[in-house]
This record gives sequence, C-alpha cells and structure tokens, in this order.
Amino acid sequence: MNTCIDFQTIVGKDGKPQFVVVPYATFNKLVKQQAVDSESIPNEVVGAVLSKGHSVVRAWREHLGMTQAQLAKKMQLTQTAVAQFEVPGAKLRKASRDMISKAMGIASELLDW
Repeated sequence: MNTCIDFQTIVGKDGKPQFVVVPYATFNKLVKQQAVDSESIPNEVVGAVLSKGHSVVRAWREHLGMTQAQLAKKMQLTQTAVAQFEVPGAKLRKASRDMISKAMGIASELLDW
C-alpha cells in the first residue's frame, strides 16, 4: 500500500520503535483493506447475510462503506441495476460477479456463496 499515513512512533528506552499510533479512522480503513487483501470474508459481511438477510453484494458494499450510487458509478451502471443485484436470493451470473467484484476491489469468489 502506497498511502501516506499520519502516525506517531513511540520509542522505547532502548531507542528502538515500540509502538505506532495511527488515527482511528486510518486504523479501521487498514483493517478493512487487510480483510479484502487476504481474500477472507469479514464477520460483518457474514453477519449481515445470515442475521439481517442481506444479499452478499449488499453486505460487501456496506462493509466497504459504499452507497449503491457509488458502486453504480464505478460499474458504469444505474443505481437501479445495482439494487437488482442486491435482491436477497438473486442469482448472479459469473460476468456480473466479476464486474461487481472488480468495482469493489475484492476477489470474485468472495461474492459466490
């Protein structure tokens, strides 16, 4: 990741770095990005699907902090088209999964469960 991060290093008695303090918003962003990079499914996504009945697409979109309009813009589609992908139980074609996952920045397989 080549993002500039505003942080503070805390040095120990031996003069070597012991801790790094980052803004909370930056920490949350890094944790979410790590989940996406590791190709694992975060608890928030699983919980939204199993407990709230959300579609996998909606659960991922909300987890990534995107609106339907933002996702639609990235996909060059309408917000209505994105809403159709988010209908619980909707069966996505592979081409649709690939397009959605690319716009979200996650692996296509993470939408196939």
